[in-house]
Amino acid sequence: MKRLSLLLLAVVLLAACGANPQSRTKEFAGYLPVEIGEWERNDDQTVELRSSTIASQGHVTYQYAGPDDALAYIVIEVFPSDDAAEVAAVSRERELLLTGVELEANRKPQMLTAQVGQSGRARYALLQDGPIVVEIDILAADEENPVSDEAFEPLLDAVRAVYQKVLASEEE
Repeated sequence: MKRLSLLLLAVVLLAACGANPQSRTKEFAGYLPVEIGEWERNDDQTVELRSSTIASQGHVTYQYAGPDDALAYIVIEVFPSDDAAEVAAVSRERELLLTGVELEANRKPQMLTAQVGQSGRARYALLQDGPIVVEIDILAADEENPVSDEAFEPLLDAVRAVYQKVLASEEE
C-alpha cells in the first residue's frame, strides 16, 4: 500500500510539473522546417531520445544537407529546469573553447543571442533560453571553402524564430 501511495504521489507531481522535456523537445523540433533556405533536412539521419527510462531530458538531432556539400546538425535538448540547461550550455561552451574555438556573441534585435565560432571547416552556434539548449554545427565539405555567412544565417534565424514560437506558446 505504501508503494502504491508513493507511485501515485510521483505521478501527481509529474503531472503538476507540466510538459516533460521530451514533449517540449518534440514541440521545438516540430517547428523546424524541412527546408531552410538552401538547406534540406535528411530525416533518415534524425536522432531522437525516445527511451522511457530517461524522462528528465529530451533530445532530437536533425541533419541538413546544404550548399557546396556542407552538412548541418541542429541538436535540440530540453532539460527539466533552467539551471540544468544552463549547466549543459556552459559545459558545451567550455568544450568548444578547450578545442580552440573562439566564441563571440551574435546578437539580433529582439532575438536570442547566440554564441558563435568557427574552427577549420566547422562552424558552431550555441543558444540557451529557459530549459532549451540548441546547438548548430555546420561542416563545410573542405577547409578551403568554409561555410559563408549567407549559408549560416538562415539556420541561425530559423532556430531563433522557433525559440520565439515556443516561448510565446508557453506564455499563453
